[in-house]
Amino acid sequence: IKAERSLGGAIRCLAPRGLPALLRYVLTLFVLAGSVAYECNIFSGTVSAVEMLTPAPAARLAAACLNGPICIALLLSGSTGAISAALGAAAFLMVVLFGVVV
Repeated sequence: IKAERSLGGAIRCLAPRGLPALLRYVLTLFVLAGSVAYECNIFSGTVSAVEMLTPAPAARLAAACLNGPICIALLLSGSTGAISAALGAAAFLMVVLFGVVV
């Protein structure tokens, strides 16, 4: 944060070529896989929260159809601010829905 660099920018400066660069690419793949897994967890959690409110299959399908394009757009935007704001709002709504149902 002090250097005003992203994680990728800092790692790129530390490992310009050779074996460290290969490890940089492996780390990038792990970060990408973890980000996709986190996004999938939020997606499935949102659909589960809708299912807690109503067992109607149509509601679950509607939530998935509306939530899917939003998740894809967030991933493709590359904006960490937009992603964190949307995921924070989704997580907050899941907590609220859980509190209402339970």
